[in-house]
Amino acid sequence: MIKPYFTKEEVADVLQKGNDDRHNSLIIDFDGTPKLIPFTNDGSKYAVRYETFNAGNGYVGEKSQLNHLNGTYQALLEAWVEYLGYGRRLGSGVYRDYAEYSESIEELQAKAIKLVNSMK
Repeated sequence: MIKPYFTKEEVADVLQKGNDDRHNSLIIDFDGTPKLIPFTNDGSKYAVRYETFNAGNGYVGEKSQLNHLNGTYQALLEAWVEYLGYGRRLGSGVYRDYAEYSESIEELQAKAIKLVNSMK
């Protein structure tokens, strides 16, 4: 079952459990769950793919300070809403490596809820 949106805490948890010894792609699966997977360029298998965190840069893993978390969460949520609105119908995932900040987190979450409810 598709959930309306994922939380910043879920993203933080996924990032902290990551392995900084390899290149990691942060993705949102088709059910709305954030995951960290080995690097991939294939966006068709995921609803959202965020930029890749290169091995050894300290963006993932238990030692990561997650100083990028707010921007990463904003960008993921923007892309998730875009996927729910357009990408899902087109059958394509959304790639994002930046946040636009044109809407607040609360506005994006409300949009996501509306979009998921319209699927029922």
